[in-house]
Amino acid sequence: MHKIFFILPVLLTLACPPSLKYKHDLGFLSSAYANSPESYVTLNGIACKDVEGTVGACFKRLKRSYDLKIDILPKPYAYQFKFTCTNALGVNFSEHIPKDLENSILIPKEKYGNLKVFNCIGRIFPEDRPEGDINTFFEFRVRLIDPDYLPRERVKKIKYRGKKYLVLGKYAYRTKVFKNGRWKLLKKKTSTKAKGITKVISESYIGRLSYYGI
Repeated sequence: MHKIFFILPVLLTLACPPSLKYKHDLGFLSSAYANSPESYVTLNGIACKDVEGTVGACFKRLKRSYDLKIDILPKPYAYQFKFTCTNALGVNFSEHIPKDLENSILIPKEKYGNLKVFNCIGRIFPEDRPEGDINTFFEFRVRLIDPDYLPRERVKKIKYRGKKYLVLGKYAYRTKVFKNGRWKLLKKKTSTKAKGITKVISESYIGRLSYYGI
């Protein structure tokens, strides 16, 4: 009987949403002042995230035959938007963005010129906060790749005659597989049994990479 009375309040607590009262966080250090880019943005339709999965900062490889499109979701407030890139790219501006309007920036491939890499920062200054100096920002770096470059296909897991295999590809010169807590080297093997393997890093003769589980 005692167990029933103990479990019931727990179940009721889990079933009800927490009643939290809104409170501003002006006493905290803002992301902009902390130099932490945390504004959500997409590059050619893909969310800009760092290696830890945090939005707001990223590195992107882009074939120089492609344009770059930056999209910012509509915001429930108007804001001043400042966008600056590497000087040689010639893309630097400031504009007012109305409430609930999507913000898109297109950098055409003709702008790249002889650049091999460029950086951009976008800052958002909300107009619904009287403090005025509150802002968020995003930052990304783009490395331009030769349009003729052909990357290798990713390592794939397949099922063949009831068994699972990892297809490393015909260009697999040296491959490291992580199995049973350690790395093992495979030389010129184009496939291997998948059992127990959680990670694969496969390098071709000229250094093109393919991988799995990384």
